[in-house]
Amino acid sequence: MSDIVDILDSTINNDSINVNVDEDSDEISETPFQSLVRLHASNSNYNERKNAVKYILDALRLVNDIESLYEILSCTKKLADDIVTQVQIDTLEKFVSIIEYLIGNVENGDLLIKEYLFQSIIQTIGHSNNRIRKASQSALIRLFEMEQIKNDEIESDIIPSLCQLDRSCDDFKNESIIVGIIHI
Repeated sequence: MSDIVDILDSTINNDSINVNVDEDSDEISETPFQSLVRLHASNSNYNERKNAVKYILDALRLVNDIESLYEILSCTKKLADDIVTQVQIDTLEKFVSIIEYLIGNVENGDLLIKEYLFQSIIQTIGHSNNRIRKASQSALIRLFEMEQIKNDEIESDIIPSLCQLDRSCDDFKNESIIVGIIHI
């Protein structure tokens, strides 16, 4: 309780709050990019991979070289394809913001989206998990709205991928195909 009182007392005089509880931690000096890469590399700990997702947008905004951008997008793709559903959900739910950022701020952002994100969107658009499906559909719709997908890509990539979904996903397949057809 005294810690809370100390924090409240320190903010009265417009002092900043140190959010780093452990002052000996190496994480204090990490950039969002370094945190993303470090946490993503933890293959055995799903909580760390889940936490890595939190750094994607900040790392993108602060990236200053093309190699780091490629690494961020590579981490993002791997997190979107993660075996743990919650990691996959959290990552896919960031796709709309990532797409908007890349299109608005990165030269050839459309090519990077197609190379790193598009396949994850297509693979999960008919997913049986509602949040995964809705997140990928939202990303696809945003790509349509931003005119980043051409009609021939819809016909050659999206619709065939959806038609190949197994029978257990029929309801979701129909819903996803309708989303694609509406934008042709």
